[in-house]
Amino acid sequence: MLKDVSRIEKGSDSEPFFPMTADELQRWASILRWVGLSVTTIGIIITFGSHYVADKLLVVQRADKAKAQERQKFAEDQISAAHTQAEEANKLVAALEARGQPRTVTPEQNQALRAAMRKGFSGGLTVPIIIASKMLDPECESYSKQLSDALAVPPEALGLTPLGAFTFQGIRIFSVGEAAADSAEKIRRAFQTVGIPFSPEPYQAKSCPIHPDVGVFIFVGYK
Repeated sequence: MLKDVSRIEKGSDSEPFFPMTADELQRWASILRWVGLSVTTIGIIITFGSHYVADKLLVVQRADKAKAQERQKFAEDQISAAHTQAEEANKLVAALEARGQPRTVTPEQNQALRAAMRKGFSGGLTVPIIIASKMLDPECESYSKQLSDALAVPPEALGLTPLGAFTFQGIRIFSVGEAAADSAEKIRRAFQTVGIPFSPEPYQAKSCPIHPDVGVFIFVGYK
């Protein structure tokens, strides 16, 4: 028994533990090559797959970013439009409030108009200046009186006469007669200088129910 064991132990140094033939070794080599090729193929597939997924993810992220930017721009446009509408509404409210307030000649306008009249008529008035306001309209009559005070013309050349027939809007400056045309133009320039609005169209009437011959007539219509 001891002899057999020693023989086996001695023979283990020269003989393989799992003895294989050449065919078996070649078969295992082929298997290992296929396994290596498969692992390589799988690695290539994983690599290309990861690149594909990364590219698709980048496209999706860019699309999401573009959509987010579009939503942000839309929101900003809506906010800007809301601000514009609010500003327009505020302007409309201010205009309506201003329209409801009576017209006034400010102290600055009064002084500036007096100075312009002194400069324009330094040699004195050559034709009468008459101010007329819309009949039965307290706002028109009050504004007419303020204008007459600012014009500071001699009392005999000034008249405050309500005219129901003249129902136009704003101020019209008429001249009757060739001699009054220059004086009317000077008054227009004075009004423009101090910022008192009036109809810019020059008008020369053939006659006027207040003064049929000659003169400058400042008609104050409704606001």
